[in-house]
Amino acid sequence: MSKTKIAYLIKGIGAYNSHIKPLIDNCPFEDFDFIILHLNRLFTPKDIIQDPRVRFVDLTLNWNLKKVFANNELNLITTINPGNIFDIFTVSLANSLGIPTVYYQHGIQLDFTSFDQKKLIQGISGSRKVKSIYKYLFFIFYFIFNLFLVKDKWFFFNSIFLKMSYLIFPKLHKNIPKYGLRKTHCNYAFVYGEHDRRYLMESMGMENSKIFITGYPFLKPSNSFKVENENKIALFISAGLRSVGVIPLSLNQEIQFYRKLSERVNEIGYVLYVKLHPLENIDDFKILMSSNLIRFFKNENLANMTKYSALIIGEYSTALFYPIKYFKPLFILKSEFFDHYPFDFTKYGVGISTTMETITEDMKIYFELNDQQFKDYNLFLSEYVMNSNDEDPIGMYYDKIREIVSQNS
Repeated sequence: MSKTKIAYLIKGIGAYNSHIKPLIDNCPFEDFDFIILHLNRLFTPKDIIQDPRVRFVDLTLNWNLKKVFANNELNLITTINPGNIFDIFTVSLANSLGIPTVYYQHGIQLDFTSFDQKKLIQGISGSRKVKSIYKYLFFIFYFIFNLFLVKDKWFFFNSIFLKMSYLIFPKLHKNIPKYGLRKTHCNYAFVYGEHDRRYLMESMGMENSKIFITGYPFLKPSNSFKVENENKIALFISAGLRSVGVIPLSLNQEIQFYRKLSERVNEIGYVLYVKLHPLENIDDFKILMSSNLIRFFKNENLANMTKYSALIIGEYSTALFYPIKYFKPLFILKSEFFDHYPFDFTKYGVGISTTMETITEDMKIYFELNDQQFKDYNLFLSEYVMNSNDEDPIGMYYDKIREIVSQNS
């Protein structure tokens, strides 16, 4: 019996290690073959993707997408960033060939116009701007090449032109969907909660029956994490905004940020634990590791760290779902790079908005949740994070994938 061949469409090794590898690691079935369609040479050329369980296809070296699909006998394609211009084109081509396409949610999803990127772009170096231009030129020539291979050339050209106009002139377009375009998008979607299901239906007209709520894939706590005094830990959950290039911050500035934050929480008797983002390098912070008042962790189970911490500090990230699930006091640090975060937890009664200057006093006051905050946390969990049956999200995903492939074979 032949195996079901699923392709995951990603940019590079960072996305594979952070988002795709856990899906493959926790697949409960043996009858799947995994193919990774990537652009690693374009985004992270110094990194090498290796995993003997999967087949990697570098699309920068394989320009004929129809041939890639045929040679790998794909039964289904999953993307985690369906709003990216390259993903839109690839998904549209797959749809036209009858290959089912799936969106799998991997983070907090936002409208393109939900925050002003200009302030961030102004801080980007000249070399990074040149690299961005190179990438867009690559995409343009890639699209042109593949346009000659498809039947409905006008449809593909119009879709890419529309998305390009959104990128170049975002303020001229209102209610730009994050997940694709109304006229072309993934056939199916797997999202965390009801809010994201409604968004897909309203923004792109997706059918309710093709959107599945899996809940957020929380790690399960274990007994591997031990601390001497759990009531004295203030845990900072990093979103990796510097390392992934979202904010123009130098490594030295980030080190100074952690030094200052440590001083603030130490004032009232807490030790600062920092859970780094998967794309961050723990060796970058060696200079701070000699202190007994700050500790850095890269691969530790976040469920464990959250359970054993008294207070949680963060910016914006789906990782902040953990303190919500475990009903921990949450402090959202304001950033000089955002007038407001793309996703503001405090709008939903979750977390206390604070600054580096005020966090010490705020932690003294809001060191435990009140009754209203418990209610707000529960409401947020039901709307954004949890599936109603509390089933395993990855198991649900693969069960549905089997059904989708069977229906479309």
